[in-house]
Amino acid sequence: MMTIGEKIRQLRKNSNMTCFELGKLIGKERKTVHRMETNKSPVNSDCVYVLCDVFAVTPNELFGIPQQKDETENGKKTCPHCGAKINMEAK
Repeated sequence: MMTIGEKIRQLRKNSNMTCFELGKLIGKERKTVHRMETNKSPVNSDCVYVLCDVFAVTPNELFGIPQQKDETENGKKTCPHCGAKINMEAK
């Protein structure tokens, strides 16, 4: 599994951006972007949402969390945490 820094670097490179260019978009210095990419500086929550906007990804995608399937059965969805069936029909 990729670290968040590795994911930021991958997204930045896929967008053909330099650390300087990404830094300008997210309000950080080039060296701060580099430190985040090398996991030497934490990525704060405000920065996560800005990065998600810049790269058009969800926070789960940024953190490498797999997307849950939208499993429904007879109008009921399965809770991803406990496995309980949730009635999704409008009343």
